[in-house]
Amino acid sequence: MRQVLFGAKKQNKFNSKFKNKSIIIMALMISFSVIISGLLSLKAKQIPILTIFIILLFLIGKFAHGIFYTIMDRYFRNFTNKDIDTKIFAVKNLFVNIVSAIMGIIASFLLNKMSTAYCMIILGTIFTIMYILMGKYMKVRVGLKPEEYSKQERKYDELKSN
Repeated sequence: MRQVLFGAKKQNKFNSKFKNKSIIIMALMISFSVIISGLLSLKAKQIPILTIFIILLFLIGKFAHGIFYTIMDRYFRNFTNKDIDTKIFAVKNLFVNIVSAIMGIIASFLLNKMSTAYCMIILGTIFTIMYILMGKYMKVRVGLKPEEYSKQERKYDELKSN
């Protein structure tokens, strides 16, 4: 939990450094840490010191989660106002929880068939592929200058000129 709070506090510095690539960098940090943890877990019984590296990778993942959720909420607020933000955040939370439930079901199915380490490698790889594809899709749609967005996308933007 402390890593998440620490990450949330550092999000401004992180976001100013990486700008429009912040979200994809954090997502890849999380997925790569899961893949590497899974790979290290395969040998952790023979080499117990690897457990320390696995724990460090989980701390990095939690740090990235703290930054990710803070920046993501800020991005969602960029195109909302007090009249619509409750609806947008309700839909976002519903979507996130549905996806989490689906991923939990998939993870439990995988865990029933193979070891935790292999599941981490598989899920980390799947998410890495998804994040890369999502990054390519978002590249031309997110992080534009305000005037580059369509009128429809700026419909609820409080900063637009009347």
